[in-house]
Amino acid sequence: MTSSVPRAGTIKKAKGTFDIISYLYRHQEACITELIRNVDVCQKTIYRAIDILLSLDLISEEEMTTFPWRKIYTLTSKGQLLAEAPLYKSDSILNSFRPISRKNSPKREF
Repeated sequence: MTSSVPRAGTIKKAKGTFDIISYLYRHQEACITELIRNVDVCQKTIYRAIDILLSLDLISEEEMTTFPWRKIYTLTSKGQLLAEAPLYKSDSILNSFRPISRKNSPKREF
């Protein structure tokens, strides 16, 4: 059976991944609605890119425990490193990442 966990090389091929990293780098955090409105790719692509970025531990997801219930996405230290890396170093950085298994994401209150 083939694993559905993406490899690091997938990020270069998947539309929207670098757009989301760039947006989160500039704005520190965003919910899915902000990403859909402000990143210039379709909704389905954003959801797919988020799954890839989460599995590679480039972004983190926190669920709000109070209204409005939403998920907040932020860059992890790996995502921050990738966002700040010169383009010529991105391949070596991406190859050093290993996919992680997603567990229950932490919840926070506001």
